[in-house]
Order: sequence, then C-alpha cells, then structure tokens
Amino acid sequence: MVYTRIGHIPHLTWDVAQKFLKFSQEPILQFTLPLSFDDLPSVEQFGQGISRFSGTPTKFPIHLSLVDPLGSLESGYNNNKSMAIWGLGGRRSITPENLRDILSTCMPHSFSTLIDYDTPKDCHNKRITKSVFRTTSWNDSTFNANESLKESAILGLCGGFSTFHRIQLAKTFSEKSYASGFSLDLLSFSNNKKIKFAQEFDEIEVSKLISPVISELPESKLRMVEGSFTPMAEEKKAFRIADDFPKSLDFTIIDLNDSRYADDFTPIFEECKCYACSNYTKGYLQHLTNTKEMLLYILLVIHNLTEFDRMFQLIRNYLLECKNN
Repeated sequence: MVYTRIGHIPHLTWDVAQKFLKFSQEPILQFTLPLSFDDLPSVEQFGQGISRFSGTPTKFPIHLSLVDPLGSLESGYNNNKSMAIWGLGGRRSITPENLRDILSTCMPHSFSTLIDYDTPKDCHNKRITKSVFRTTSWNDSTFNANESLKESAILGLCGGFSTFHRIQLAKTFSEKSYASGFSLDLLSFSNNKKIKFAQEFDEIEVSKLISPVISELPESKLRMVEGSFTPMAEEKKAFRIADDFPKSLDFTIIDLNDSRYADDFTPIFEECKCYACSNYTKGYLQHLTNTKEMLLYILLVIHNLTEFDRMFQLIRNYLLECKNN
C-alpha cells in the first residue's frame, strides 16, 4: 500500500511516478478521510468516486483509511456514537451512518472500519473496555444495515496496551464473514508528534501486544498495520513484527545527514537499479540534504518506493517457495 495525499504520492506528479517507478505488482493507493473530508460534497456531485475526482490513474486499487498516519489525533473526543478525526477543516465526528454515506461517495475498493483509538498507556482498564465496546458497536452498526456494503472491509483491532482486550476483540472479529482483513492499531507507537498520545516505539512492547493477536486471526486474510514509523523502528523489525519474513532483513538504512557521505561518490546503493541510484551518488544526496533542495525528496521517494516494492516481491517469492515445498 502506498500513502497518498488525496490521490498523489508525496513529492511526485503522476507523470514522474509512472515514468520512474517500475512496480512488480501494482500497489494499493491509500486515501485518508481526514485529507478528503472537506472535498466530499464536490466528490459526491462529481459522481464518479474520489479516485477519478483526484485524477489518480484508474488502474490502481484504492483503500480508504479513516485516520491519516501523518495527521493529528487528540484524546477525549470519541464518544459512544462517533469517532473523531482531524482534517484540514478541523475536528469532524464520523458515525457508522456517515461512514456508509462516505463509502457511497468515494467508491473505494476497500476501507478501514471505525475504531476507538483513544487508549493512551496511562488509561484505566475501564477505558480500554469501553474502547472495545465502542469499536464492536460501531462495527455492528456499519454492517447490520439493510443494504450490504460492496467494498472490502478491513476491520480495526484496538485494545490499547492490554493484550487481553486485543485478543478478545480479535476472536470476535475473526468470526465476521464480511471481514476481508484486519488492521492492528499501533497509533500509540507512531512517529508522529501530531498524535498527542504517541510514545517512543518499543519493539518488545509491540511484540507483546501483537504476536498473540495474530494467532487468533485467519491466515488467509490480510493483516496490516497503518501508521508512520521511524527508520529505526523499521530496523527494529517493525516490518517483521506480525509475520516473520526473513527477507525484510535484506535491506539497510543510511542517514544522509551524516557528514561522512559528503565525499562519497559511490551510488546510493550499488545493487539498486532505481533512477536515483543509477544516476546520483551519496555525496550529491548529502549536498541536497544540506541545502534542503526539493529534488532530494523526489529522489528519496523514488528510491524508497522501489525498495519497498523489491522487499514485497521477495516476500511473495518466499511465500511461493514455502507453498511449493
């Protein structure tokens, strides 16, 4: 899945993206409701969905996330009827009925469901229990309407810092026939200062919260984590926390703020064949870092998305080998 700002990959136009990004498998594009919310009346009037409205190439599947991993979240605004989001126009409250209308307007291929994410580490057990109750109630209201939803539903699994509550919710949701997959809530560990209750990534804590939940979910259905994590968190097995794929360790991370790269005129990564690595050196990117040139971000996005694609290609090959063996 590739994050977009209302249908556009950050720092890239679609002309640049289609010319320099060679995906082995077409990615799913992530639209986020907070960034799109104020445009919904126009999207509804347009009548062809948010993908066509934003000029996104129609060949890509669209996923609608209800939380923006780079956006704001605050405590104290969810209630029994609605989940709070923060967009360009400020705070909005989303009910199950609102969500069904939004899906009808946006026409995504899949979507994340409502969750009560507001369970910081210092909250009491009673608050976590309420969070699970609200999430379950919102889920029931979303899917128990007379008209069934045609979009694939990725059910959100919350539970704060309580493994017990997370397992109980996973057991309940794993039995839902309309679940196409599951999204495990790790917003509390997100590298986003706009999330007021976020804290430093702790791989031991995350593993404790996630590993037992995974065993309760059907292996045949998608399991994912939505959020923004630091490169160091990724290095600490953030990619491997839910499913232990050794291929994700085939990649390294470099910090271009490091002055040792100033006189390094070798390719960014020798083995990478992306446009950035084929045409530029570590020294040049270090110069772009110091001068804060826009070209830096364009080249980094091209390289990083190419590497993500390669990583998931290795994972798919690995799974195919396991299946054949």
